[in-house]
Amino acid sequence: MKKLLYIFCLTLNTGLFAQECELPSPYTNGSTGINLTVLLHSSFLGSLNFTSPATYIVALTSNDLVIGSSCIAPDCLIGGMQSVAIWGDDVFTPEIIEGAVEGETISLKIIDGANRYFVRTITYTTNEIISISSGIIMYECSGVLEGCTDELACNYTPVATEDDGSCEYPVAHYDCDNYCLNDSDADGICDELEIVGCLEPMACNYHANATDQGACIYANVQLCESCSGETDGTGTLVDHDADDDGICDSLGCTDSSAMNYNPFAAEDDGSCEYVHLIEVNSLELSVYPNPVIDQMTIVSHKACPQLQLVMTSMLGSLVLHKTIQNVQPNDLIEVDVQSLPSGLYTMTVSSVSDVISIPWIKK
Repeated sequence: MKKLLYIFCLTLNTGLFAQECELPSPYTNGSTGINLTVLLHSSFLGSLNFTSPATYIVALTSNDLVIGSSCIAPDCLIGGMQSVAIWGDDVFTPEIIEGAVEGETISLKIIDGANRYFVRTITYTTNEIISISSGIIMYECSGVLEGCTDELACNYTPVATEDDGSCEYPVAHYDCDNYCLNDSDADGICDELEIVGCLEPMACNYHANATDQGACIYANVQLCESCSGETDGTGTLVDHDADDDGICDSLGCTDSSAMNYNPFAAEDDGSCEYVHLIEVNSLELSVYPNPVIDQMTIVSHKACPQLQLVMTSMLGSLVLHKTIQNVQPNDLIEVDVQSLPSGLYTMTVSSVSDVISIPWIKK
């Protein structure tokens, strides 16, 4: 008989420790039109030591229906105090219980991370105000709080007790706020991702993806030189005087808008290479004529609050800077280049969201 009693007690105790601990969620149903208010004074809240930055108090009916809650973490308090609206059952939907009924016993509990504490019970009375200025909360149980448990993750949840696979990590070379871990020149590009190359579109070794200025190589027209046309930094000088007789060869790219335009070519050999065609289309601009004698015309095919025009010579010298406000579709923007010497130039056109570089020739 003693042996059977021992087995019964052991089974009972194991069941008590194995029971699940429910962590009721905050109240989200909104106003029912009637309520009781509980005031939590600083003398009560100040005596509690919370571990979670999102601690809250919740009101439950005898059937564990959540009928009110408030955040009681330090950042949520007003003068160290907080109030809780405990909602009563409305009279409009009698078939659905949405709140407390008159005289019902309500339990107040605190959820601090994965821990549940009992505060006290109160009796629901519509429009009544109950103050709690002192008391001792009683630990009830600890539940399962899912979240990211890896301290190296951006969304690490210190109070989580079980990892739910939601951890998020920063991209290589960046922190969780998407700022570079190393950015010595403070240009917003991480040191490990910097690309040194020539940033001048008219240079033969122009690198479209370069982030830091490197050495540039320019073609010498007088020596029958042009550019090979690559825009990834691998472009080279092309010699159009193969026999070194001082007379430039006649074959080459004859399109003046191409990166490897050969002003000496009399016959096009299909070698023309272009850059920034996508950007030109995104701004929807037309630029003509090219080559230019006295005046260049720019037509914007869409409205733009502001356009910036910057022209530089083949050596990178600034020759013109102009700002045009409130550009409307099909507006003609005239740019006088009569005073500029003949040669190759680059015009950079920038709006709020786009930047393009257009090579052009002044005859």
